[in-house]
Amino acid sequence: MLQVKDISKEYRNGELVRVALSNININVNPGDFVMFYGPSGSGKTCLANIIGLLEYPSSGDLIFMDASVTELSERDRLLFRRGKIGYLFSESRLIEELTVYENIELPLVYLKMKKAERKTRVLKVLEDFNMLHRKKQFPKDLTAVQKQKVAIARAIVVEPSVLIADEPTGNLSTTEGDEILDMLSVVNESGITVLGFTHSGKVAGRGQKVVQLIDGHLVRENLLK
Repeated sequence: MLQVKDISKEYRNGELVRVALSNININVNPGDFVMFYGPSGSGKTCLANIIGLLEYPSSGDLIFMDASVTELSERDRLLFRRGKIGYLFSESRLIEELTVYENIELPLVYLKMKKAERKTRVLKVLEDFNMLHRKKQFPKDLTAVQKQKVAIARAIVVEPSVLIADEPTGNLSTTEGDEILDMLSVVNESGITVLGFTHSGKVAGRGQKVVQLIDGHLVRENLLK
């Protein structure tokens, strides 16, 4: 489903060169739950951004569903992201002026989906996550973990092939983080491939496979389940 082939990334500032990723190779199968684990500065977020088509690699190739997406134009990358990739960050990034329902609906609006279909999808994901009673609330009315649950719902309402979760528990307590990880497991069991990125060994242990990064190098892959 996803192949990362010899991906490297350099950032240049005049004569200064910082190597963020060096010759990364990974194969991800449909339905996998992979956790990328490493300390700050290991290249996790850079790799997440490249896989998520938010950044270009300096070299190498990224293949989704047997087709290279590395050289897609900005417009084609945007269209691909909107339909195939969901995103979850450490902060929920909800729009404060929109209700829970409207926040979840927004990606479907960008896809120009008809209103009736949007309503069906949003209500289903709200029901699946036991959040129907919150559909008219605004982000200011929610706790941090509730906001993150809404963010997950927004990420998967487009029915993406892949969900990228970059430090999804970073701003939460241990108990709250466990709730989010439980939800990600449910998302994965529904058939969505989940790629998590974390500095926490405990969080990484919730994946089926752990990929360890240090200083931009892939140093270990462990199959856990």
